[in-house]
Amino acid sequence: HPINGVMVVDYDAAQIESDTLKATLLLSGSGLVVLLGAIGGIGWMLSRTVLAPVAALTRATETLSATGAGSLVPIDGRDEMARLGRAFGDMARRISGGVKALEAREHYLQRLIDAIPDGVRVLRSDYTVVQANAAFCAQQGLALADVVGKPCYVSSHGRTEPCPPTLISCPLHEIGKGAARLTCRQRHLRRDGAELPVEISAAPLEVETPEGTQRLVIEVVRDLSREMRISQEQRLSEIGLLAAGVAHEIHNPLTSVRLAFASLDREMATGQGANVADY
Repeated sequence: HPINGVMVVDYDAAQIESDTLKATLLLSGSGLVVLLGAIGGIGWMLSRTVLAPVAALTRATETLSATGAGSLVPIDGRDEMARLGRAFGDMARRISGGVKALEAREHYLQRLIDAIPDGVRVLRSDYTVVQANAAFCAQQGLALADVVGKPCYVSSHGRTEPCPPTLISCPLHEIGKGAARLTCRQRHLRRDGAELPVEISAAPLEVETPEGTQRLVIEVVRDLSREMRISQEQRLSEIGLLAAGVAHEIHNPLTSVRLAFASLDREMATGQGANVADY
């Protein structure tokens, strides 16, 4: 194996290193741009398909919680989020309809008890008034907001603590001890400080609530001062009718006597006294 020849190759390594560095930086920059573009695209896709629908659901949930009014959630597409938005919209409409029905029923109940001429209020076992009608508020000279949600002894007796059951016949106390019904008379204190004689007819009332059976007491408060005024007016009217009847019955014979005296005077003046003895 003889050596046929020798070849010596000389090259500039700095240029190759520079070209290699430029190519490496170019490839790295391109990769970074592609990576950032991919991240941006993924973020845009996540925002469009996940974050925006979740934000719309959150706003609709807050509106439903605050006002009870449901609305559609505008989520386009056929994926899981779109189906969730449609299902939420259907649920919100049903909840909104139920809330409106409850409000209408509550309004109807309030109008119904307001039509009762006597005062009505419903008490809880802790003395809180849970319902009252317009007649009771008018009796006490108070607004409905000053009665409902407040202790019963505040609106009816102007007290800061429950009435002592040994001094006042308290329907809540008596029914709480087992009485089926109770009728008693009290003197309520109006807002202007005037006393109001009333007759109270009370009975227990059981209602079903989400917390279970709740035992309430319903009171019908009759204003006795109004009945006293009506009774006095009736008595005066009857006395007037009696006086008119007595006057009529007395007036008839007096008229006859007057006519007889006139005839007697006429006959005596003319000298004809045929009926004088009878007159």
